[in-house]
Amino acid sequence: MNSFSSNAIQPELNKTKVESTPLPEKYELLGNFPNPFNPVTSIKYSIPRLSKVAISIYNILGEKVFEIKNLNQNAGIHSTVWNGKNEKGTSVSSEMYIYKFEATALEGKKEKYSKSAKMLLIK
Repeated sequence: MNSFSSNAIQPELNKTKVESTPLPEKYELLGNFPNPFNPVTSIKYSIPRLSKVAISIYNILGEKVFEIKNLNQNAGIHSTVWNGKNEKGTSVSSEMYIYKFEATALEGKKEKYSKSAKMLLIK
């Protein structure tokens, strides 16, 4: 008898469990990983309700080098990846960067959240 028959597989499909992850209770910038990084880093954050999200990246002189803005995102834990390039697609230099996470609730009370953190690009 073949151990991969449909009779053997069917009971396993009926045993499938769906586990839900609780939604975040607050806005939070969870940091970036890895840090220091080369060539990409992932910026992680949580939002407790449908929100408009923006992430801006600045060099040490305060000049904006990259921005992701006006993302409507549902409640949950999210992440976005930055590849170390500016708005024109050119690789930026090795240095310290500041990233700013901003979120505005689109449902319920119009909460606003903003937090910044440092990251280091090393080539």
